[in-house]
Amino acid sequence: MSAAERPPLSSKAEGVATGATALLALLNVAPLLAWVFGLGAFSTWFVRLTVPALLGLVVIAVVAFTRPAFERLRMVFVIGAMGGLLGTIGYDLFRVPFVMAGREVLAPIESYGVLLLNAPASSGLSSFSGWTYHVANGICFGIAYAAVMLGRSIGWAVVWALVLETATVVTPFATYYHLRGKWDVIAIAYAAHIPYGLLLGWVTRRPRTTYDALQETGRWVVPAILGVTVLALAGWLRPWSADVSTTGFDVGSGRFEPRWVRVAPGDCVKVSNTGDEALTLQGTPTPTAVPVDGTARVCLTEPGVTRLGVAGRAWSGGYVIVDPQASPGGGT
Repeated sequence: MSAAERPPLSSKAEGVATGATALLALLNVAPLLAWVFGLGAFSTWFVRLTVPALLGLVVIAVVAFTRPAFERLRMVFVIGAMGGLLGTIGYDLFRVPFVMAGREVLAPIESYGVLLLNAPASSGLSSFSGWTYHVANGICFGIAYAAVMLGRSIGWAVVWALVLETATVVTPFATYYHLRGKWDVIAIAYAAHIPYGLLLGWVTRRPRTTYDALQETGRWVVPAILGVTVLALAGWLRPWSADVSTTGFDVGSGRFEPRWVRVAPGDCVKVSNTGDEALTLQGTPTPTAVPVDGTARVCLTEPGVTRLGVAGRAWSGGYVIVDPQASPGGGT
């Protein structure tokens, strides 16, 4: 690839700023990793580490766009963000057919919002927070990749995407989300990362061409696209909807309301049946009958995410986050 297509670093200062960009972008995922490693609350790590890291990225971006010599770094931000966003969209769209077939492979995204807000249960706000965090991760991974591999072939981006998925398999994430031994789910996750890598690699492989095309469209085109993405998520997930304070489920409709509940290890979750037919609860050590106007109690001790469901209803799933960082006694 020609030097004109991938401009070199203009100075040592731009090199340092580019390295800092890669590091700060990777810190977006730190709260999730810290939580699964038992190092503290997701929300605490997010406020104390991720928020400062994101502010640091903003500062570096302002410097890059106000110093004409920092052309390569400007490309890193613009192209990395665009590639990361398109890759994330491709990653999620690939999984939609599996969701329609009853495989809830998108479910963990909503848990991030519950953890980020330190909430007892899910709500429109927590779902919006989780999806926004998910998209931000994809964008930040794209910026980190562009900082190091700008102008490389598409294959390198695919390798990067598969490395990201491998990190979830080899860390306690796989234990917390009960992925170990579920090779079909793991295979879907690896396959979904290929579109992420392909789209990221396609956007970043010819940085000059891509950057010039985006600039010709409009200076603010990438921020505008990011803003539209956030507004689309808000319209879909309705973050202004009422928060849920209960730590129990209502399965009267055959579906779990709320969808997520968060408790401390050893706490119990009450499952209430306000419908007009008896239900059988699955996901517990043994199937549990929940009569009409009756309740069942599910007590969990192992940290992580447990899926509960109603027998015979594939779309009925509800999830319990057993969080060592949650306050004991929050269950019912």
